[in-house]
Amino acid sequence: MTGNLTRTSDIGPLSERDPACKWPHPDPSDRHDVGMRCVTYAGETVTTTDDVAEALIQLTASIAADGQAEAVSIPIVTGDGGTEEAELVIGVGNDVLSAPAHDWTGDEPDFAWAAEELRQHKRFPQAPAIAHEQTIDTDNPDAFWDPDLDGFTRA
Repeated sequence: MTGNLTRTSDIGPLSERDPACKWPHPDPSDRHDVGMRCVTYAGETVTTTDDVAEALIQLTASIAADGQAEAVSIPIVTGDGGTEEAELVIGVGNDVLSAPAHDWTGDEPDFAWAAEELRQHKRFPQAPAIAHEQTIDTDNPDAFWDPDLDGFTRA
């Protein structure tokens, strides 16, 4: 090992490092919407809200599809229940995995602001514009004015 970096193999299995992030969950019938996710990045796992993890995954895929990489920060919950910021480089060549934190027992922190920041990123995928068909007003003959025909058309 060099510097302050710790290899994942030196820490032990994921379930020992972060008990909330056991995967697969020991009892499949006990699955429920926990609202928290374990995000694995560069061999390390952090815990954040479902909303932040979902926005992070979408943004990562969008940036990777553009063949780019960018740095972002997300709020995480520490082992003692506190909160901190994690900085990640996402996009091409940077795999991000999100899995449910089934054994999460604490209160879910309010990280909605961070999920919104990720969604406001210039490369976050935007919903495609949906064309709406214009309704025809049959009670109003002026609605059928056609300037190319210099007059009204009647159905």
